[in-house]
Amino acid sequence: MGWLAIPGITVYLVIGQAILWCLEVFAGYPMDAVILVPSRLAEGEIWRLFTFVFRMPPIHPVFVVFSWLVLWMMGTALEQAWGTFRYCMFLYCGWFLCVLAAVVGMFFFPYVPIINLFVITTVFLAFAYVYPDHEFLVFFVLPVKVKWLAMVSWAFLFVLFLTGGWVARILVLVGVGNFVMFLGPEIVARFRHRGQVPRVRTKADVNASRKKEPVEAFHVCVICGATDVDHPDREFVYSDGKGYCSECRDKIPPS
Repeated sequence: MGWLAIPGITVYLVIGQAILWCLEVFAGYPMDAVILVPSRLAEGEIWRLFTFVFRMPPIHPVFVVFSWLVLWMMGTALEQAWGTFRYCMFLYCGWFLCVLAAVVGMFFFPYVPIINLFVITTVFLAFAYVYPDHEFLVFFVLPVKVKWLAMVSWAFLFVLFLTGGWVARILVLVGVGNFVMFLGPEIVARFRHRGQVPRVRTKADVNASRKKEPVEAFHVCVICGATDVDHPDREFVYSDGKGYCSECRDKIPPS
């Protein structure tokens, strides 16, 4: 499976997007020929299974280069954090879900295009999860941590899921499916760990942790068996080499 790991795959995505964008803007190439439309796929236009990945979402020309730089930066950072294989599988999973949606769409929504939401949105959401404190300059001026921008994106997707039709809901699920599959279990485990109540240590636990090796007594009363360890308040005297505590002092036999 190592052949699936393509180092620097984000660079190829950016290059592909740049080529298609230039063809559309400067050569007038119709983008309808590359987007993934289920009805066209049913007619045998198989190339759409791959070309739709390089179709950029509608964006103002001023921000095109900036979006490529951001995508390259986020993708490279994720590849470094996860490793090339896992990052590539993350992208492949998003691509597969889109293709699966297109196959289903042949029968239920043949004229609805399947957008490559997984390329931009899920890479951004994954980056925000891995590097939540990274800052972006909104409008090139206002520094905002990426985790807040991700929350806005999640809120938008949630509203779209609630207010849109069933086709829109399918597209939202497909668009973020690879994020849920790759990071969902980790997020759930983290919340479960946070929800655990720490165990309160009992007095027995404290005493057990403080247990030490028994201390050997230096003084031992030959009458009652008291020692300086058990009864540190008692005084010990000796007669004929035998020890007596202060409580048994009157029982010392005469010499």
